Amino acid sequence: MNSSAVFAVVMLAGFFASTSAQAGQVGYSPATVSLPNKTAYGSVRDARNSADTKQHVGCGTSATPGDEWAWCEINDAAGVQAYCTSNDPKIVATARAADETSYIQFNWDNNHICTWLAVRNYSDYAP
Repeated sequence: MNSSAVFAVVMLAGFFASTSAQAGQVGYSPATVSLPNKTAYGSVRDARNSADTKQHVGCGTSATPGDEWAWCEINDAAGVQAYCTSNDPKIVATARAADETSYIQFNWDNNHICTWLAVRNYSDYAP
């Protein structure tokens, strides 16, 4: 290889080594609870990676013959807990969509029955 070709290879290698990779948008949503408004939200990843030992975000489901239940729970950094349960088929189906990339938000009534549940699985909240 001649010296011009070597120079070109070295220059290209230096160029590619100096460019930064773009990883995409990253969201941040710590566990948040508002008891007066009966609403809670947060991302599973941010609760798991929080500096404190109190944040928790998640939903689960269970079933018996003829009956299904969902529950969601969020604990914020201060240790304030919010939870709700439901056997509504739409709430249960939505809770099933939760995974390690989820942003979860829910509202509840005075009996801690889920009145609204949103599960968003965006790349912003990937582990």
